[in-house]
Amino acid sequence: MLKAFYETKSGRAFVQYAMQHPERGGMFYSRAFLRQCGLVRAQDDQLQHLQAATEQEHDGHTHRRRVEALRFLRDKCTDFTSAELSGADFPATLVDQDSLEASSASFYKETQNKNIEAARLAIKSILGLADPVQLDQIGVRILTPGLQSTKTFHFDGHQYPVASEVVHTAAYLLPCELGLACSLENDLALALQCATGQTCFQTRQDRALAEMASGSEDTYENAKRLSKQMANAIRSGNVDAFIPAAK
Repeated sequence: MLKAFYETKSGRAFVQYAMQHPERGGMFYSRAFLRQCGLVRAQDDQLQHLQAATEQEHDGHTHRRRVEALRFLRDKCTDFTSAELSGADFPATLVDQDSLEASSASFYKETQNKNIEAARLAIKSILGLADPVQLDQIGVRILTPGLQSTKTFHFDGHQYPVASEVVHTAAYLLPCELGLACSLENDLALALQCATGQTCFQTRQDRALAEMASGSEDTYENAKRLSKQMANAIRSGNVDAFIPAAK
């Protein structure tokens, strides 16, 4: 499904294809994609204004990036109605066939209920799928602070403050370790940031270093290391690394 998103130029064509394949996570991917396009639609006035503004930029390299980002966003997101972007037309019968949808719902429910064993089963399901788009949406919540402490994240026996730049940067990079194409040409969030006049980062890694790690090479390297450890734990199905069994 991820390959189809990258290779299908038209966003509408991708959603039509995805919705025909709920058994492959198509409903989940459609929702995730339309949610991102909803953010693009919300910035539509600014995008139109900046299209003219980019023509006045003296930095040719930045100008080309902004133009390419605008083209990418339009190709992917302009052909949808407001109702479609809200997901109001999604048939529940198809949603029920989608393992990514089901596992996401279970994860959000069980990691808030303080039931360790139920949460472990929900996280085991997430790890079994190892889907980069799903883990991108879950983000730092994969470390389930609600089950353990509101002040610390836990991973593989280590504790991290919830404000830790290392942890948040690692969670941001984690989908890239699992196969997400984290470049300006493929990442809707990076493209929107560039197209709306903010910094045009070529990759998530570039943004992670400059913004999330505040330019600190040490913080960034620690985050990359943690991200790789998390990816390895996911691939091996190591539930204990994310949530130890109840004693």
